[in-house]
Amino acid sequence: DTVKPLIAVLKDGDDTAKQRAAFTLGRLGSGASDALPELKSIAESTDNVVLRDTVNFAIDAIQGN
Repeated sequence: DTVKPLIAVLKDGDDTAKQRAAFTLGRLGSGASDALPELKSIAESTDNVVLRDTVNFAIDAIQGN
């Protein structure tokens, strides 16, 4: 399962690692739905605009938007 390690990066990685994990999760689409709570938490809490944009891309892609 590739999603669980990526969720761990979202929780503990630096912003660059979180951005890369979010992008990968977005590319996985609906199969990465377990990551949505952590992605949404980052989207609401980060001041990093690039990270927030990538996370929002991932959320949209996972939700099929």
